[in-house]
Amino acid sequence: MSVDAFVCSLIAGRFPMSRVQRMVTGSSVAISFGFFQFFMPVLGFIAGNRLHDKVAAFDHWIAFVLLAGVSAQMLKEAWGKRDDEQDSDQNCSSESDRGRLMMIGINTLLAMAVATSLDALAVGVSYGLVSDSIMLPALIIGLICAVCSQCGFSMGQALSRLRSLDSLLNTIGALVLLGIGIKVLVEHDAFAQLTAIA
Repeated sequence: MSVDAFVCSLIAGRFPMSRVQRMVTGSSVAISFGFFQFFMPVLGFIAGNRLHDKVAAFDHWIAFVLLAGVSAQMLKEAWGKRDDEQDSDQNCSSESDRGRLMMIGINTLLAMAVATSLDALAVGVSYGLVSDSIMLPALIIGLICAVCSQCGFSMGQALSRLRSLDSLLNTIGALVLLGIGIKVLVEHDAFAQLTAIA
């Protein structure tokens, strides 16, 4: 579960940042991914099979739509402006970015955190069948995910120094997110379900 969060965090770290921005954005990324990886198993454990049965039919589509939306936004950022416009706007955008504490939008961050943690609902439901408590395992899952997310964010920061590859890195990041969304659909046999309906 932490692998998807690691990849999304790496993508979130692709912006050049000041030291303060790096601290605020990095901790926000780690806390968001860690919290949802902790919360979803607890929710699944508490709600049990009723919630899982209701959500399981479409949770993979929710994850896909959220990740595809973030992917589309990244592609727009990568190729939305012509190169000459980017050169002329570079100084202006860097000036406006200096006043921001978080270099990734809260909606984008939450979309990625929720999308990568929906499968953890099933973990909580399954754990409820064999144990009376999930708090310790959920805390461990959340902490490991937070650490992995922080590592991914730091790697993204290292890549952010390659400004000449900005559009290419955005495109690769968008395709990776889209790939994660498609992987979620494949794991849930969503395409087989669509074929059966047709």
